[in-house]
Amino acid sequence: MLDLDVTRLEEMFAKPEVKERTPRAADAEFTPRKMAISLLDAKRSTSVGIVMKRITDTLGGKDLRDALMEVDENVLPLEVLPMVMEIVPNAEERTKLQEYAGEDASLDKPERMLRTLSYIPRLEGRLRAMKFKAQLEADMDAILMQQVDDLQVACKLVAESKELHALMQVVLDVGNALNAGTSKGNAVGFKLSTLLKLAELKALDKKTTLLHFVVEVVHNSAPGIMKVIQMQKAVRDATRVSLDELAAKKLEAERGLAHVDTEITWHDEQRLRGGDAAEEDQFPEVFTEFYNWAAERKEHFDLELAKAQDLFRAAAELMGEGDAKEPSDLFDYLEKFIRRFEAVTKEVDEEKRTAEETKRAAANKGFAKKTLKSGQRMAAAMGGNKSNKITIKPKQAVPGQAVSSAVPSRDLAGYPDDEDIPQKKRASNASSLQMASQITNAGKSATSLFRGFSNKKNTS
Repeated sequence: MLDLDVTRLEEMFAKPEVKERTPRAADAEFTPRKMAISLLDAKRSTSVGIVMKRITDTLGGKDLRDALMEVDENVLPLEVLPMVMEIVPNAEERTKLQEYAGEDASLDKPERMLRTLSYIPRLEGRLRAMKFKAQLEADMDAILMQQVDDLQVACKLVAESKELHALMQVVLDVGNALNAGTSKGNAVGFKLSTLLKLAELKALDKKTTLLHFVVEVVHNSAPGIMKVIQMQKAVRDATRVSLDELAAKKLEAERGLAHVDTEITWHDEQRLRGGDAAEEDQFPEVFTEFYNWAAERKEHFDLELAKAQDLFRAAAELMGEGDAKEPSDLFDYLEKFIRRFEAVTKEVDEEKRTAEETKRAAANKGFAKKTLKSGQRMAAAMGGNKSNKITIKPKQAVPGQAVSSAVPSRDLAGYPDDEDIPQKKRASNASSLQMASQITNAGKSATSLFRGFSNKKNTS
């Protein structure tokens, strides 16, 4: 009979006992996740959520409603206000948000924020006023008044600069001399666009332009005219001014102030009636102060703008551009001409400086060569006098004559006489002489005021 250890066999191969799992507290009762309530359509809710994320850092933890009621420009700067205006609830959304009777915590985040905004009275008008205030404060002095000042300065320079008038006279005289005997000769004025053509008309050498010639005339006859280069910055600044844009800004300021006045009036009336205006609403105080400042600054701006417009019209008439509508129509030509005039002046000065340096170098080289040659001749003339020493010997006494000493005369045959320096004469033909005689008066009249711009019956 087989001897089996049944006890050991059962221990080794018995089926393990299944332990009963202890139920967890979470399994005792299943609680479904609560869904946030959305009162807006999905697209609108998403766009509001995106804006909320973009302005969260700017708000710095402050509630958007509180920032609006306090007119807090530190957390609601100009660049943030347009984003807030995008999420202002419309009339239909405002009705839905205010009729909601449940708990605010049950609402989705976008709806929760819009619900708080829906109770701010005249929210859209408030935001428009805040944007206008921020924009006008940034633009009035830094941009608008600066542009008006730039235009006034440039117009006054054009009207009063004797150097500019003299330069225009030189250009006219040179043009008349060049066009003598043609239908364009004896002109009394020219269009400003003609100034740019001076750098295009080239001489026979294909390098020198008529502008080079004008610069040389000014350099030789009236160098004080070169001061016209100092006008370049003022003229360049004026080209960037637009009278149409300034007029539009003026109209925008008028409408903005009218809107601010309407909003202030409404808030004041609400306070008198004890209406919806909350006590923490700082709109009336902040915007009453702003309105007084803005109205005063706008009045000053209007006066200066009108003055600038008058100065511009006068400058345009003086320069023969009476049909100019914008400062760029007048000052663009002047700015480009003065810039080219300065460049050619530097070029001419550099050429003269180089020529003078070359001449001096040649003269120094010739002098050194002449000195060396003279030294060689002196050495040859002194012959075999090894000591190169002049000995003075007393003459023998002659009866009846005084005794005197004298330096024996040298043989000067080896020393060259002074040589005449040949001078080159510039060749000229009859036409060149005739042109030169015709522009003689250009330099003489360079400092006189130019009066002929407005007469366009005969222009070059």
